[in-house]
Formats: sequence, structure tokens, C-alpha cells
Amino acid sequence: MSKFCPNCDKKLAADVRFCPNCGHELTPAAGAAAPHSARPDQSAQSSASPKTAFATITARAYNGSGKPGLISSTRLWLKTAFHADQCMGRADYWWGYLGLSLIEFVFTCFCGSVPAGLYSTMMIILSVCIIFFAVINIFATVQRLHDAGHSGYNWLWCLTGIGAVYVLILSVLPTDWSYTKFPRNHYQIK
Repeated sequence: MSKFCPNCDKKLAADVRFCPNCGHELTPAAGAAAPHSARPDQSAQSSASPKTAFATITARAYNGSGKPGLISSTRLWLKTAFHADQCMGRADYWWGYLGLSLIEFVFTCFCGSVPAGLYSTMMIILSVCIIFFAVINIFATVQRLHDAGHSGYNWLWCLTGIGAVYVLILSVLPTDWSYTKFPRNHYQIK
């Protein structure tokens, strides 16, 4: 018999504790929900106050790497590069941002210390790397906006200059578990 999330009605594997789509914690009784065509039971949610139900859903933040940190989150940035159709948690986003900034800083210092004969070649390589890191940053920001419950197109505000402040504010917002348009994947980053 299939198992369905009582919050978003997504079909689940039998052994999951949290819905990979919305993050809802599954109790042993909640896993045996109604058939896929039926909506989740609303009476169970109406018995709890809205404030309490919302607090239990938002009590934990989403992070795809499992344990956000400098190395695991930077690896997550590189692993999910060029995928705008998913979410990235707040801790993974900022740790990965720091990790890629450090890599870019070290690489820039290395390029500045090359002999004069290789200078033009290294500047071309450096330019390509800066563009590559900028594109990865765009995709990670779009993923972060999705996790906060906003459209990835909000990234375009950065092109106006002052709109970058708006995007920064959106990127520090916590996980919005009610926004289920894009998946929240869990990666095994070691």
C-alpha cells in the first residue's frame, strides 16, 4: 500500500520520516493516508490552532546538505550548479557563498603572482573563472529564493543596482514550507 504526505498529498517511499516535497514530519499513523486522489484530512489540522500548526512546520530549516558547513555547502553549490528548479536552504546558501568566495580569492591571488610571460593567459583564465562563479551564484540565489517562497525571477532586481538590497532581504528569509512548487532535495554530501 502506498504512503502519502498528509500535508501536500505527495506519494512517498515507505521508510521516510519527512516529506521531501514539503518537509512535513510524518508520524507512523500519518503515513497511511487516503488514496492519492483524495486531499489530506483537514479536520486534523483544524483541531490545532493555526499558530501552533505553523510553528511546528517552520520550527526546522531546510538544508539539502544535511549538515551545513563550509565544505559540505560549497560542494552542494557545485553539485547543484545550473539547476534552478529546486530549493537551497539558508545555511547552505551562506556557507556555500563563503566557500566559493574563498576559492575565488585564492585563485585571484595565485593569478596575480604569475610571471609576466603568462600574465595574459592567466587573466583570460581568471575572467572565465569569475564568469563561472557568477553564473553559479545566480543559480544558487534562484534556489535560495525558491526556498524562501519567492520566484527566482526576483533575482533580476539585482540588475537595477539598488534592487540587490531587496534580493538580499529575500535571501535571508527562513524556509517557507508552504511553498511547494520546487523540490527540496536531500543530498549525501560528505
